[in-house]
Amino acid sequence: MSLSSKIGVPDVLLASLSPVELDSFAAVSRLCRHQVESFRRRAFKIRYVLEPFMELNQISAFQCIQRDTGTLVSGSVAYKFFSRKIFDSDLDLFCPITKCPQLARWLLSIGYAFTSKNALMGESFEDSFARTRDFTSQTTAIVPIDKIHESREIEAVWSFVNCQTLKWVQIIGTRGSPVAAILSFHSTAVMNFITYETAYSLYPRLTYEDKSNLCVDRGCLGSDRVKLAIQKWARRGYPVLPRLPREHLLAANSDLSVSNNRHVGDIHCWALNINLATSGIPPAPSSMHINSWTLHYNGDHTHLSYKLLVLSGFSNELQAVVSEAEAATLSCAFHSTGDTYVFLILFFLH
Repeated sequence: MSLSSKIGVPDVLLASLSPVELDSFAAVSRLCRHQVESFRRRAFKIRYVLEPFMELNQISAFQCIQRDTGTLVSGSVAYKFFSRKIFDSDLDLFCPITKCPQLARWLLSIGYAFTSKNALMGESFEDSFARTRDFTSQTTAIVPIDKIHESREIEAVWSFVNCQTLKWVQIIGTRGSPVAAILSFHSTAVMNFITYETAYSLYPRLTYEDKSNLCVDRGCLGSDRVKLAIQKWARRGYPVLPRLPREHLLAANSDLSVSNNRHVGDIHCWALNINLATSGIPPAPSSMHINSWTLHYNGDHTHLSYKLLVLSGFSNELQAVVSEAEAATLSCAFHSTGDTYVFLILFFLH
């Protein structure tokens, strides 16, 4: 007899519960907690969202590439992981610009073909990468991700297609930290991402509990692309809040409070550890929890603020984002170059 039948709560009912409701049910008893843990292990598997784009035996290699390059899975695929909804989509991979060639070579090795819309006829990825970098190094213009996304944190976008499955993958090269690109999204419903070991939703209560969406002003809210994106998410069941309720703004325990700095992995995040496809991937210290930001709200517009942080004491340079309050503190101790704070000593993660 299964654990579900012992307590009379089938998986189909658990699947209908929000993250907060699942936590509440898990707190009822030890048996309920075990059932919720078992349900989460079975319901939230990375293979469910990655198998359309690669073979099952390739997922562990992809996770290694994620670890080595700092690549984040975001966009619709990350949303599908948390919502467990099924619909067709591309795979969006947010990667630091200097690591994009390594990620591209892996995609080519498993059967994808480079076919970027911005590439010249017959141009290889390597040539497109070199040409794009020559151009973007001289500009900070907004780069469109696709028909409905754009961001100043993105340097370039390259598209790949698997000619057998007709599945598309986009490598989105970020100027700095990929987390900065995700924080520059048009609204909170899209702020979900997956590392090689953990999936994060930054505003899960607003998205999955309240079924609402909050526009974030990054200077392009009036553009046609952003309007289309917001309409798309409204059709998916996440209407835009006309303005933030006062209780959300003033409550210290709110994920939308203006009085708190937010961190990736804080108590307001929904963080799910991913069962690695194999046990052969060695653990690595996580830099995700370094990332922080602050919400600002003036009555008509909401925006998130942060500064870029470079940790250069590692064998591989790490980039993160920190809230302006934390950046002001760090600037007293570390070298500052404009909007970037550079650590010149080893920073131990914990």
